[in-house]
Amino acid sequence: MKNFLILLLLSSFFFNSVKAQIKEFHLQNLDLAEEDDFGSSVSNNEEWVAVGARRWMNETGKVLMYKSSANDWLLKNDVIGSQSVEGDFFGTDIAMTDRHMVVGAPTDHWVSGIEGKAYVYELVSNEWVETSTLYPPDYFEASAYGFIVNIHKDKIVVGAPDQNFRGSVVVYVQQGSEWVEQQVLSASGNNKRDFGGAIDMNDEWLVIGQYDSVVNEGTALEILLYKWEGGQFVFKQSIMNERVSLPHQIPYWNMELSDDQLIVGNHRVNNGENITGGTKVYTLNSDTWELDQTLSPAGFELHELGRHVALSERFAMFGASNYPASNFDEPHHVIFYEKSNPDSWNLIGSFSYEGSSFLNWQAFNFDIAERFATASTGNAIDEHGDVYIYDLREFVVTSIQELPNVKIELLPNITRDRVTVRSTSGINSLVIYNDQGGLVYRESFKMPLMEKSLLLSEIPQGTYFIYLETEACNLIKKLIKI
Repeated sequence: MKNFLILLLLSSFFFNSVKAQIKEFHLQNLDLAEEDDFGSSVSNNEEWVAVGARRWMNETGKVLMYKSSANDWLLKNDVIGSQSVEGDFFGTDIAMTDRHMVVGAPTDHWVSGIEGKAYVYELVSNEWVETSTLYPPDYFEASAYGFIVNIHKDKIVVGAPDQNFRGSVVVYVQQGSEWVEQQVLSASGNNKRDFGGAIDMNDEWLVIGQYDSVVNEGTALEILLYKWEGGQFVFKQSIMNERVSLPHQIPYWNMELSDDQLIVGNHRVNNGENITGGTKVYTLNSDTWELDQTLSPAGFELHELGRHVALSERFAMFGASNYPASNFDEPHHVIFYEKSNPDSWNLIGSFSYEGSSFLNWQAFNFDIAERFATASTGNAIDEHGDVYIYDLREFVVTSIQELPNVKIELLPNITRDRVTVRSTSGINSLVIYNDQGGLVYRESFKMPLMEKSLLLSEIPQGTYFIYLETEACNLIKKLIKI
């Protein structure tokens, strides 16, 4: 049997005597090696979760398919590209619909000189079956084709952000059982780069991100919007974000479309330039996208906020982390909003996780549908990656005004026999699970505690997860017993 961990947590948020519940599953696959990068990408529909492990087998890569079953997520099968070879990084990005899935394999093109591919799968009798392999145009060179992929109904788009050092996007349309190249969109202008590093689609619109750099003025994230007309995407609008001096502080992969709204992450930069973190919401008015709202919860203004985002018709989620002040003990946050009416998004809760990777300040990979949402982070230097699945089906509609700014410390977080848990919010209960999901210790407190010492000399060496229910929110911390 496959050895993987599913840890079910019921997280509850209490604000103004109103309770909102989002069930959370923590998923690890311990059959994989620590360096396989489990969680390097994630996508979900209403029944399936696809998890990339792009460095598996000397960076060949594979995708693991999990299916919802009652209160579990069961590993059904692995997906590996039929032409995958070492260095392909299959599973770098994944996109799903109810019936189809596309997986990017961009290769380490600067080393190999080989162009990337994208594989298309169809759900047949409860199995994901490879049906097509997509290739870039012959003139593409060192393009990172397959770095990002997207699928919506009968269209697939594949990003190649390194093509010609500026970037391109290839559009495919389904004709029968085939996916036929329909259009190539490319950056225009020598000051443009990474065109196609972010893409998303709905029934009519395609959004593409790129960098716009001006000497001595800095770099801005530019959002390009195209509408499907006459069998192709036609450019309609450009939205230019704030220009800053550090381009890596304004990543281009943080935008998502629903039927009539666009959200764009716009997190604060930490080089003295005063840009408050937040997620911008644009609403479609005729053929123009207009800024409608900025989602910026109190207490997170100084965080990297909105670096990754996901959007469905009802829910939105984005990440926050306190980079560069963050360290391995600094929690990273997944923040949820709900659309209460056509014009308003309301904050409904957050999850916080201990940092496990030097790249975790980039937060998580996200995806969201109406029933489930997912967040994943790839492996750290010496740890497996993590996937978190959020069950939104039983969510109780509510609204809160701000997220709690709670800090949890484990002193030390690597220990032989004793650990002290400290919290800035009173601890109501404490539960410890091992890395197989087994219950190790549970304690509830009649009065909330700000500090609790635990003697661990009787438990075996290994990795443990401490789940804390505080007066403000619930948090998970990782503990290593040596």
